[in-house]
Amino acid sequence: MDERGWYTWRRMATIEQMIWLVLVGILASPAAGLYADDGLVKVLTEKEYVQDVLEGPDMWLVEYFKSDCHLCVQVVPEFVKVANSLKGIVKVGAVNCDTNRDLCIHAKIKLFSWDRKKNPYTGKYYKDEPADYNGRSNSKAMTEFATDSLPMKFITLVSSAGPSGSDEAAASEDERRSASASEFLRSNPSIPKVLLFSKKDSVTPLYKGLSLRFRGRMAFAQASSSDAELAAQFNVTNFPTLLLIDQHGERFSYKGSLKAVLISEFLEPFAATASPPKDDGGEAAASDKSATGDQGAGGKGLKMRFIEQLNASRFQSMLASEDVWLVAFVGGPGGVCEERKEEWEKAAFSLFAMVHIGEVNVSSSPEAAALAEQYGLKSLVQDPDVCLAVLLFPFGDDKQESEPELYRGAMEAKELSKFTLEAIPSFVQHVTADSMQAFVNVQPNLPKVVLITTKTETPALFKTLATNYRLHLMFARVHSSEEVLLRRLGVEKVPHVLVLVQVANPTTGRVEVQAQHYGGPLNYPGLAYFLNQYVRGDATAQGDGSLLDGSSPSGVAVTEIDNQEEFKSRCISSGRVCMIGFFDGAVPEVEDHVDRFSQFASGSVARQFGLGWVDVSKFASVALKFGIAKRDVPTAVVLSSQKMRFALLAEEYGIQSLNRLLSGALSGKIRTVVLDDLPSFEERTPEDDVGEEVTEVEKEIEEEAAARRAEEEAVAKKAQEEAAAQKRQKKKKKKATKTAAPKDEL
Repeated sequence: MDERGWYTWRRMATIEQMIWLVLVGILASPAAGLYADDGLVKVLTEKEYVQDVLEGPDMWLVEYFKSDCHLCVQVVPEFVKVANSLKGIVKVGAVNCDTNRDLCIHAKIKLFSWDRKKNPYTGKYYKDEPADYNGRSNSKAMTEFATDSLPMKFITLVSSAGPSGSDEAAASEDERRSASASEFLRSNPSIPKVLLFSKKDSVTPLYKGLSLRFRGRMAFAQASSSDAELAAQFNVTNFPTLLLIDQHGERFSYKGSLKAVLISEFLEPFAATASPPKDDGGEAAASDKSATGDQGAGGKGLKMRFIEQLNASRFQSMLASEDVWLVAFVGGPGGVCEERKEEWEKAAFSLFAMVHIGEVNVSSSPEAAALAEQYGLKSLVQDPDVCLAVLLFPFGDDKQESEPELYRGAMEAKELSKFTLEAIPSFVQHVTADSMQAFVNVQPNLPKVVLITTKTETPALFKTLATNYRLHLMFARVHSSEEVLLRRLGVEKVPHVLVLVQVANPTTGRVEVQAQHYGGPLNYPGLAYFLNQYVRGDATAQGDGSLLDGSSPSGVAVTEIDNQEEFKSRCISSGRVCMIGFFDGAVPEVEDHVDRFSQFASGSVARQFGLGWVDVSKFASVALKFGIAKRDVPTAVVLSSQKMRFALLAEEYGIQSLNRLLSGALSGKIRTVVLDDLPSFEERTPEDDVGEEVTEVEKEIEEEAAARRAEEEAVAKKAQEEAAAQKRQKKKKKKATKTAAPKDEL
């Protein structure tokens, strides 16, 4: 080889090396190699892998990949689909074996159970060996591999009559988890109940995943649509229907799309504060009563945390406070005493956060015994038939001089709670249409909390809120008969709670009264969580212009988005956040749906964003991009095209719920979902979208509808065949008669 040939060869070799380095650089480039850091698949660090996957309480599907693994690259789009399908059901993660070699043996996929155990020597948690996935590299097979391992143990199958008295040895696993609906509702009184009415005999992975996620904080059950008696008891006529029954027996029906993430957001405010059992292993988890609140009759382990043990010093601090205190003086142990203590603890749990709860153990110290003597209770608590006495220290800072009230009623939780709440003072004003403006103008810097109610007296719950938040908020009660005022406030249902604030309009400089409507459960924890944002000063008020100027809110024109340019103008230009309503243009109610969206759009906050609506009868594929089927409308989404994320309305469509969706999406209180790509406004019929991917529950509903149609078509076909057969038989008989007639008779 001459000198020129050698240099030519050397240059080609150098170019090949550069190409190889570039390719390796692409394959091993950022985003942990193959997955985006903020994508659906969680890219796990070593610390996250140990804490969340190996020791955490959740079920995980994990892929171990290398940048130079050709099969790993092929699996990426399918594994992202798996993560999307399992969102809110099973957690999906990935480990980069290039940077975490100690965690990997070779590239593969493993499923880690939710079931964990505690090492008694080290105190750390561990799980059994994960299951290896050895199936095909497609999303459907991998999804089924994960969902097949979801447990059924946290769901009770209920009926109106309860389980049949079949032979125990022959009873199936499902029958052993069966109960009557009344038994299910009576169990674990300290945690809410979730009841699903379904046409399916089997339990869907979505529902199993929810029961696993909220275990120890909610109890889950499923009932069959064929149980007409039970469906009538709960006023259920459509299937599937998801009901939530809180600790007070109040029912809430979920109206949103059947997606795990959205249902979780609906359930979370109701869930008990107890954490899931830390040791989930075997039957120990099922009997971990301190975590589930099922200890004794109603959760003794959970309730004890709400009772403050008062020593002599803390007791003096209590006397100096202004708040209402309920204090029990407790004597020694005993059978009757334990029963009374149980009722006391139930009452303490029901009153938690509403009033202060304290307890003095008379036998714990001479100072405690002296306190009992001071209030004339020592001999009372030492009586083995009494052993417990309760004093109510009323509102006010003169507790040192005034006498507390001794509870003399039956030692029952319900009666003790009623006795306490009756002593709450009222800081609630009764307001009418004529006096509302004056009420709002008093201390204009303070937000005004308004209850719309059918009752003529202020409920104890609302009085308690007003007492506890008296320094930060003002409270009023409006009767539901004030129809004009309700329309001006945008109230559609009663009872209802909203907050009025005065803000300056940045455009006109005019001070306007605006509102934020509360849409959560009407219980103390939910309302307190809602009001705390006003105490902190981070609430976003919004409404339909000035609500108290004597006129009803008027709407603004909202454009129908029916082409790509219109969508770009509303949602993409200048990187704006936009809000899109999805309605069925083929039904008469569409005008009402658009009108409500128009009234919502007139709000001073809403006007700042791109607004429009889409007809799902024309653009079903656009709706499906956001997981919206035709049966889900009317509904709406808030979309950020810049961040490629959206938030979907998870409750019944209305002006108030639209306001909550927008404020929740902007403040981060409502979780957003990643959007794979922006929709295309190519006009399509619903038949074009039959092949689109839908959720597990939606598939089942479609299958049921298809089965019904097939059955109806089969019946119709059979009737047609029978009619045709009868017609052929008549012709045959007529022909036979003609053939048999004598020729001379013609």
